[in-house]
Amino acid sequence: MAFSEKRENNGAAEDSNHSRLIKLREFDDTKLGVKGLVDAAVAKVPEIFRISNNNKHQLPSDLDHSSSGSVLTIPVIYLKHPNTTAAAAAVRREIVGGIRGSCEEWGFFQVVNHGIPEGILDEMIQGVRRFHELDPEIKKRYYTRDHHRDILIEYSKQVKRLSKTILELLSEALGLEPNRLNQLGCGAGQLLLGHYYPACPEPEVTIGVTDHTDASFITILLQDQIGGLQVLHRNKWVDVQPRKGALVVNLGDLLQVSPSFFLYPSFVSNPIRRKNTCDSLRS
Repeated sequence: MAFSEKRENNGAAEDSNHSRLIKLREFDDTKLGVKGLVDAAVAKVPEIFRISNNNKHQLPSDLDHSSSGSVLTIPVIYLKHPNTTAAAAAVRREIVGGIRGSCEEWGFFQVVNHGIPEGILDEMIQGVRRFHELDPEIKKRYYTRDHHRDILIEYSKQVKRLSKTILELLSEALGLEPNRLNQLGCGAGQLLLGHYYPACPEPEVTIGVTDHTDASFITILLQDQIGGLQVLHRNKWVDVQPRKGALVVNLGDLLQVSPSFFLYPSFVSNPIRRKNTCDSLRS
């Protein structure tokens, strides 16, 4: 009897998964994305986006946050550029020390004074938003192609330059020569993604992106001023508060290292997620 019931349960789960895959393909075939649901003025989140009962633990909860009353914030690294050679060495040590501490404790930090003009950051966010808000029939033509090519190229170039600098600082934080991680090819590849998260009619039943770590060396993230990004820190989910002009840097799995390999304690790659809100759109 128990074996028969188990087979029946497995069969029901397989049917459910198959049905979900069909619905996901149908959704993808519309080439409208989640924006299509917004345009259709849906009042309820479709079943394919709802967190199942078995995964309710993934939903944001008041219990996620610290009950001590203190507000945790991820570290902010200010990339100073001193005018004199004498000051440069001391400033460099300060920055490297700040990054080392951030990577050991959080695997995460925000960077400011990074040299990328705010105008480029703002235009990148607006470019992603404009694409997703195009007329549906026009957007379908560019479903798998770059539409805002100029800003994509400029933003990519600027972030590539910044990633080289950050990898140099991470190398020093690990007790290596500044160019070591770049020489190993840690910054050779580049993948650019532009996410679009509309206001959610039922944020309590779904989540923008479930908890995960990035399968990369580093991720450099530009978020708008609405927020929603969270990082897991000491078993508590901490909001990454938006900071005008700042970029978020998080360590990927490939840069999570053991102290047995380097001169300093280990770097961590902590899980992140993105919660949904009832607020206006964010990119």
